[in-house]
Amino acid sequence: MSTTDFARAVQATPLGLFVQSADPRLIEGAQLCHVFGLTLVLATVLLLGLRLLGAALGEVPVPRLARALAPLWGAGLAVTVLSGATLFLSAALVYDHNRVFWTKLALLLLAAALQALLLWRTRQPRALRPVLSSTLGAGSLVLWAGVGMAGRAIGFV
Repeated sequence: MSTTDFARAVQATPLGLFVQSADPRLIEGAQLCHVFGLTLVLATVLLLGLRLLGAALGEVPVPRLARALAPLWGAGLAVTVLSGATLFLSAALVYDHNRVFWTKLALLLLAAALQALLLWRTRQPRALRPVLSSTLGAGSLVLWAGVGMAGRAIGFV
């Protein structure tokens, strides 16, 4: 099944048809939720990334920070993914033909996997080595910045 076949099938589902025919305020609300969720995700990523790089919050132990940020990151990611799925349902075929959309999804999967690994690993009693910790923190910041930039670029390509 090609991505176009998938997009066509998604648009034809009852949920896809509902979203497409709904009041435009539904899409506006989904866009608002998407930005809110991404802001929450990026704030938690930034805090942990800067801490792992040693650039901020030096007095806060990494495991304590990771434990505090994990539920916020998870909630932000859930809001972002659910609102993003709503936006996709509204115009799946349009998104299917947008290379930047697929780039964003690939970056999102990589960034989310790395961030989940970081949040899980940094909560462990045995700390990561400083060089690995800094490298992973920087990598996470770069990937999430890519997700945000690609998401913003979708409307322009």
